[in-house]
Amino acid sequence: MFEEFPREEYENRLSHTRTAMKQRGIDSLLTTTEINGRYLAGLVNTYWVATMADDIQASLIPLEGDPVLLLPDHLCHGAAKSSWIEDRRAWSQFSVGLTPGAVKMIADTIAEKGLDRAKIGMEVGPDSRLGMSLPYFNALQKALPGVEFVDCDEMMAQVRTTKSEIEIACVRRACELTCEGLLAGIDAVGEGVSEHEIARAITRRWMEITDDLTCTRPFFLFVYSSPHRCSWFDCGASDYVLQKGDWCVMDIGYCYKGYWGDMFRTCSIGEPEQGGLVDRFFHANRTANLAGIDAIRPGVEAGAVARTVIDKLTQLGFEKEVHETLVDNDYDFIGHGGGLSLHDRPLINTQQKEILLPGMYLMMETMLTDKMPLGDAKVCIGFEDGVLVTDGGHGVLTDSVSNELFIK
Repeated sequence: MFEEFPREEYENRLSHTRTAMKQRGIDSLLTTTEINGRYLAGLVNTYWVATMADDIQASLIPLEGDPVLLLPDHLCHGAAKSSWIEDRRAWSQFSVGLTPGAVKMIADTIAEKGLDRAKIGMEVGPDSRLGMSLPYFNALQKALPGVEFVDCDEMMAQVRTTKSEIEIACVRRACELTCEGLLAGIDAVGEGVSEHEIARAITRRWMEITDDLTCTRPFFLFVYSSPHRCSWFDCGASDYVLQKGDWCVMDIGYCYKGYWGDMFRTCSIGEPEQGGLVDRFFHANRTANLAGIDAIRPGVEAGAVARTVIDKLTQLGFEKEVHETLVDNDYDFIGHGGGLSLHDRPLINTQQKEILLPGMYLMMETMLTDKMPLGDAKVCIGFEDGVLVTDGGHGVLTDSVSNELFIK
């Protein structure tokens, strides 16, 4: 066996999940996504990138009784050994219809377990990406007319929100690696340097210091700069060469054992004009974000953290921009939870009523712009930090990189 974590960790996860299932009247889960497969089954491999019809990796998790792995045959005798689940069933993926395929295998197993008239949770909600094709899902529903398929993603996101000690250790390491990459990127920034060169410096550093590539996406890497792409959030690096007066944002994250780091910092090529757009908006976002972080502690509503940020921006004289670019656009998004999913519960916005608890992992990223829509904005800068909610308040996990504006 090649389990990533001790068996006790998975038993605790299973117990918490079954408690949530019982509360919602769900008789079984049939998970098909990498996040849920890794969290519940411990199924670790890089084959999740394959998305043809029979490339399904499913875990049947009944409320009572032993779970079952349902996989293509070439995974069942290899990658499945990463999982603690001993009951493994396979279909022949490359038999071109000569043997029963995925749908029949899954349906037969559900019936064998006495779940053919059950309520079964799958990733079928508005925030979900089901790990099987729509025709296959339709065929599964047809094969099991007595089953009520309901969404389980909202429930699973809530179960995953509070991290175990093992998960917190993974999050800390993910943040450490992310900081290392960002420091390499900051060192590479300068007049005459291209965005691609900055991106290469970041990835080269990661490859030097870690060999953990046990997921389909070991990192994300966004590099964008002014003036041509100042509002291109979440875009890849280009051939653009930085010039004096530009600013450059690096929004990056390394994924360690499936757990995401996520942070960004901003560099200015030369001193920005004092009192100019870059100077004003960077320091406003920085001050407000730090106020939001200071508000993080157990027992506080996530919405209260967001309102702290909004209030601070208003106090700093940005009331017009706050309303035009955040509140009036229903975009008062200040941050989000994280873990196995890069964007997870709780979202940090003014309407969010979820109570913060010790073990929650948040990414705070205030990003006030000068105008909306983003295509018309002249400045979109700030910074982002990973924050862990602790018994006594909070801890910033990405503070090894200064949150000042880097002058290059």
